[in-house]
Amino acid sequence: MELDHTLGCGQAFRWSSDGCWHFGTVCSAALKVRLTPEGLECRSSPPLKAGFIRSYFRLDDDLDAIIAGMTRHFREKGDRHLKEAVQRYRGLRLLRQDPWECLVSYVTSIVSNIPKITRCIEKMSRKYGTRLELDGRETYSFPSPEALAAAGAQGLKDCELGFRGRYISELAGEVVSRQIDIGALRSAAYPDARKALMQLMGVGEKVADCVSLFSLDKLEAFPVDRWVQRVARRLFFDDRPVSVRIVREWGMEKYGPYARYAQEYLFHYVRHLPAESLFP
Repeated sequence: MELDHTLGCGQAFRWSSDGCWHFGTVCSAALKVRLTPEGLECRSSPPLKAGFIRSYFRLDDDLDAIIAGMTRHFREKGDRHLKEAVQRYRGLRLLRQDPWECLVSYVTSIVSNIPKITRCIEKMSRKYGTRLELDGRETYSFPSPEALAAAGAQGLKDCELGFRGRYISELAGEVVSRQIDIGALRSAAYPDARKALMQLMGVGEKVADCVSLFSLDKLEAFPVDRWVQRVARRLFFDDRPVSVRIVREWGMEKYGPYARYAQEYLFHYVRHLPAESLFP
């Protein structure tokens, strides 16, 4: 596993690094992790439940087999972009996030960018979460549905959320009133889980696919936003007009059982390409 790629590829928003340790806040715990010759070292406050780290970092995924599968794919299909992505970012793992935190984080991401998403989540957590401390570093837990429902739309707008504040307030109310159990969607089929998510306030195709992939174990999901759509059009469709739906279906069919990892490797890869090489 490569922590820089895994925690810095844009799938989760509450991680930072000092070059030695990676510091994160996941749900109600402050964490610091690093790779050592003996393996993954982790410290937390409060202590984590048994198996948390294994689940969160998806250590049950056979990453070597997944990389081998993607390697066969780009050799057979001549996909130089996936080849370069795998070579540059080998070791990137998907995370298995908490469904509530993942849902709110990706609603926060609507029409936004990673620095602003991170800032909004930190403000929301500082205002409505619980203070945590680990080795002298202060952070705040991710707010509960009850806390965000009580905050209301205006309280959330004060966290720079704008129109997203109303969405999140409504979502929190639906979870508190038990109109939906997001975690229970892990046992649903992907199309059913996706449909249920898209019935929620503020949840479109991209958010539903991100939540499905990053928190509900729907590994066939291939999230596409308008930026990914533009990049796919440029790199794979010879600049022909293509819809978000077409790119999503193309990705699921093209990469098959490796779509979940191919999407994240490609997303991280194109984020680091010079803008002029994509859109001269």
